[in-house]
Amino acid sequence: MDYTAECFDKFQSLPTNIKNKLSVGKYYKRLKEIEQKYIGLDYKKFKEDLADIVWNFLEDVQSKYNKYINDKPYLNTILEEGLNYSLSITQPKIKQVRKVLGILR
Repeated sequence: MDYTAECFDKFQSLPTNIKNKLSVGKYYKRLKEIEQKYIGLDYKKFKEDLADIVWNFLEDVQSKYNKYINDKPYLNTILEEGLNYSLSITQPKIKQVRKVLGILR
């Protein structure tokens, strides 16, 4: 595993609240770097570079979407796990509400 992949794995294993704070700091630093890069350049260059970044991001999102949408068994597994998880949370609450309302089955 290369250094970048190792760093990414370590970052992914952090708790969400810490990842969010680090991401905000990282993006702020990145914004400052971008600001410095485009000082003195025309707006056209900035827009072209931004369009490339957005294009690459959307291309990545689209490829992931296609990967999941074309793998129906895996997609169904994810959906079923989500259903079971949501039912495990909602069913006790619904039962409690029915008891309070006097409509238990």
